[in-house]
Amino acid sequence: MSIASNIVTVTVTQPTYSVQFCAEGLEQGDQATIQVAGQGYVIQAGECTTVSGLSGSVNWVAYNSNEGATPSPPSGEVSKATTIYITYNYPSRAYSPVQITNFTASSTNVTQGSTVNFNVSASGGSGSYYFTLYVNGTPVGNTVGPSSSATISYTFNEAGTYSVYAEAIDASLGTSYSATSSAITINVQASPSTYTLTFTETGLPTSYVLYGNTVYVTWSVTVNGQTQSAQAGQAIVFTGLSGTVNYSVQSPIKVPENQYYTASYYASPSSGTASSGGTIPITYSTSSSSSSSSTTSSSSSTTGQNVSSLSVCDSSIQNGDYAIVNNQADTGYSGTFTIIDASGMKNDAYVAGECSASVSWFIKAHPFGNGRYWTTP
Repeated sequence: MSIASNIVTVTVTQPTYSVQFCAEGLEQGDQATIQVAGQGYVIQAGECTTVSGLSGSVNWVAYNSNEGATPSPPSGEVSKATTIYITYNYPSRAYSPVQITNFTASSTNVTQGSTVNFNVSASGGSGSYYFTLYVNGTPVGNTVGPSSSATISYTFNEAGTYSVYAEAIDASLGTSYSATSSAITINVQASPSTYTLTFTETGLPTSYVLYGNTVYVTWSVTVNGQTQSAQAGQAIVFTGLSGTVNYSVQSPIKVPENQYYTASYYASPSSGTASSGGTIPITYSTSSSSSSSSTTSSSSSTTGQNVSSLSVCDSSIQNGDYAIVNNQADTGYSGTFTIIDASGMKNDAYVAGECSASVSWFIKAHPFGNGRYWTTP
């Protein structure tokens, strides 16, 4: 009697896992080697290395860094996915002071708008630095590094004499290891045939109160497409101009005076041309007739008519009409007042819901300030 049997082969595969090894304490530019399951791997300063495809229990060993830092822990055993942090400590050592070994400029005499390249290098400390350029004692541009040398560029947009120096701070050791260079003097000449144009302003209120907060009034001037702004009362200066330029002044500027009324201030002149340096005074007023010739006030044949008996919203009220106000006890206003913005007065009357009031009563009840609606003859 014979017996036949089948032979079955079973292969068991162990699951694999990954382990991340992270280096802490390595200085910039340094690196260290670890060995995992007999295979070597490199860890850079401030980075981690992932070892994949491990199975079962494996041993790992960490070696000193290239710069002599010792690892802690130096070795271990791992059997599952995890992250292992290795701290590296450097032996006590003395660093030489940082010093600037070179600081030069591509040019020291330039014209306005020119860019100068500054080359700087240093030594001492850890050998790697962050470089910053200072112009007249103020840091400019971006800090460059870490490196042993750098080129930093700066554009001088204004004519004048500038003192420029560089600072190097050790990238690993910090501000305790730093140095500054000697200063280089840069002479910047104004561009040939250029001039400066100054705009001054009068007439605008400097500020107003909105919901309990003080808001400062600003104005602006545009010259050949370039716009500059300033607070009311402050000058606006354009430099480096050449040839004939066109300018325009912001107009009108609306300034709230209360919840019912926003005054419009018109510039005079509001535009023009210039071909040489100097000062152009700009005057703002609430009369649009004082602005450029392109801005005019509406008027009609009723100009000069006493409209005190007409309704505030009456369509026949025109710029140039006048109202007689006699009751000074109510408002502090009396006399004859000329209407200079009839449409604005009608709009505010609608807001106040007082279209049935007469012109003179409306002026008495709402003395909004200097002449948005009236001026004394």
